[in-house]
Parts: sequence; structure tokens; C-alpha cells
Amino acid sequence: MLKCLIIDDEQDGRDVLGMLIADYCPDLYVIETCSNGKDGVKAILKHQPDIVFLDINMPDMSGFEVLDCVKNLKLKVIFVTAHNQHAIMAFKYMAIDYILKPPSPQAIIEAVEKAKIVEFKGNTSQYESLISQLKNEDHIPEVIALPMSDGLQIVRVQDIMYCKAERNYTNIYFADKKKVLVSKQLKEFESLLTQNGFFRIHHSALINLRYINKYVRGDGGYVIMKDEYTIEVSRQKKEEFLKLINKV
Repeated sequence: MLKCLIIDDEQDGRDVLGMLIADYCPDLYVIETCSNGKDGVKAILKHQPDIVFLDINMPDMSGFEVLDCVKNLKLKVIFVTAHNQHAIMAFKYMAIDYILKPPSPQAIIEAVEKAKIVEFKGNTSQYESLISQLKNEDHIPEVIALPMSDGLQIVRVQDIMYCKAERNYTNIYFADKKKVLVSKQLKEFESLLTQNGFFRIHHSALINLRYINKYVRGDGGYVIMKDEYTIEVSRQKKEEFLKLINKV
């Protein structure tokens, strides 16, 4: 049995989450529930649970402040929030996941299954940078965490040259010619990276505009990236794309 802890200032939130865990996660045991961040910190230090379900907006301490108090512990955190703002997408690339309120059984199951197999691996300063930028909803992310089979890989956004859809996966191509396959759909990266100079020029391709070497005219045309890779521009995206590259 895995020990888990629920930290949420709303009684209904704690009750619903507890019932869903009991009904759909038989290998999880709720060791304690906490109604505020301070008690949550004490419970984490006392029990050192395997998984923490953590609310973000609480009156005494935010979920981020709770993590700041226990940042030396290797916790598997599943954020629970009622807010679906742009920055929330970045939670999908952190340890471990996020769940929107009210939680669904499927969301709980998927987050817990992910927590069982993924552990945070990466540079501590980059992880702290990721936490810091998530606290500021208007901040454009400088780093993201890519979920890999054995953990999370922290990468600089500007090192990404382009992303290509591969069914329900995404291939990430880097400026140093490395490539990784990530178990997330391209639309999720589009939501996360568009404000950072990326543009989806085709249903299967998201590119970093800074790495375009040449645009060749045509029906939609195509771009040649810095690595000489050619990517088609869809007709529907052509006009918007041409306006954007004139600003880069």
C-alpha cells in the first residue's frame, strides 16, 4: 500500500477526493487529511507519504509555499485546483500531475498511475526555476519538464527547435540535433509554448520561429529550419504565419 496525504482547505474537496481514492485506487491509503497548509507541512514531515494531493489556493499557505517548506523531500505531488489558467498547463510537465476540481474518477486514476512510475530527475536549480515561474501566471516559461519513461527531463524552451506530432505522442527536436519522444499530444505543447515564440504551422508541426532558415512560397509554402529540415505550412495558417515572421 502506498501512503497518500490530502491537503485542501475545503471540506467537500477533501471528502470527495478521499472517496474517489478509496473507490478507484485500492493500493492507496490516505494516511491523513489536512485543512490548511501549515498542518499539511507537519503531516508531510511526520508521515513522509508516497503521494501528496495538494490544493494550490489556500488562505494560510499556498500549495507552492507548502512545497517550499519541504523542498528537500522527494515528494510525488498531484496538484488539485479549480483554476484552468494558461500557466496550469505547465503542471503536466512537473512531478507529477494536476487535477481540476471537481475531480473525475478517470483523472484520479491517470494521475495516480503516473505517480507510480515517474520520479523527478533533474537539475535542482531548474526545478526551482520551474516552480518560481508557475507562481507567476503571466510569466512566459523559460524551462519545462518533459515526462520520460524513467522520470522528468528539464529543458530550456529556447533549446527546442520544433515539435512533430506522432499519433498521441510528440517528437521534440532540439537545436543540438537531439530528439526525444514524449507521451503528450502536440496540442498540449502548443498551449504551453505559443507565448514563447512558437507557432503551429501545420496540424502535425509546432515550430520555434527563431530557428527558421528560409520560407519558400507556394500554396501554403514551406519552411526550412536551421537543421535543413523542411516543414509544410498549411494554407489555413499561411496568412497568420507570414504576419508573425515579419515581427521576428
